[in-house]
Amino acid sequence: MKKAAGALLAAFLTGAGAVSALAAEGYVNGGYWSDQESMEWTFQDGTAERYERGAVFSEVHPEITDPEYFLKKKYSTHEMKGSEVQEKIILTEIEMKKLQEFLHNFDWIHSDEAKRAEKVYERIANGHSGNQYKMPDPSLCANSFPTLAGGFGLCENFAGEYAELAELTGLQCEAYDSDLNHRACLLKINGKWFRVDPTSSSTFFSNTAFCPADYEREKRRAEEASKEKWDAYFRKYPDSRLEEDFLMMDRLARGEITAEEYNSWAENYYK
Repeated sequence: MKKAAGALLAAFLTGAGAVSALAAEGYVNGGYWSDQESMEWTFQDGTAERYERGAVFSEVHPEITDPEYFLKKKYSTHEMKGSEVQEKIILTEIEMKKLQEFLHNFDWIHSDEAKRAEKVYERIANGHSGNQYKMPDPSLCANSFPTLAGGFGLCENFAGEYAELAELTGLQCEAYDSDLNHRACLLKINGKWFRVDPTSSSTFFSNTAFCPADYEREKRRAEEASKEKWDAYFRKYPDSRLEEDFLMMDRLARGEITAEEYNSWAENYYK
């Protein structure tokens, strides 16, 4: 009886310690995952919100039974004829093989959204499935999936490929600039948006890799960081001629002027 009681006490203390350590560490990105099954996120102020794991794909789309359904719609390994030429992206044989292996590696059709998102992460994220944060092999850089094919990638590779693999399992996901020098992903689960950083070597349900997100705020993050950087520069150097040039480049980036219009302006401005 004492042994059983001791075991129970040890288990309790271990669990309490894990939660305590996670909470202390935690509050990275404003909180931590306190329950994976219900996707409960505990915020820094101690309040919690349950996001739930999202629908099982087959329950929403019972008509789709082929694990390669989305793969076949978007990709091919040979040039298509007629109208299909513009509709499909051409992959190498090794890329197609790797994608097929992944899509048949688990029953994603009968999995909920969180499970699919986690499996994608385990396959393509840095530090998982042999992947490393390193410049891809030059021979693979022009490919759609250099990290999947070769095991190496930078943030843009990890983010882009995570988003693509997520979409191939029926998830809504997009890569975006999460900072001036970093790309991550915005992923929708159960109608809510989350930030996923596939460069993290942590487990999926760690607050550094996966956390709730405000979609609009995240999409503005890089732009605001850039503005803050340049505002500080122009406050320091108020007479700099770069300010007007920066504003023109910004207009060019937003598509408000053409490259020809910018070049014509710059030619006159810097005379």
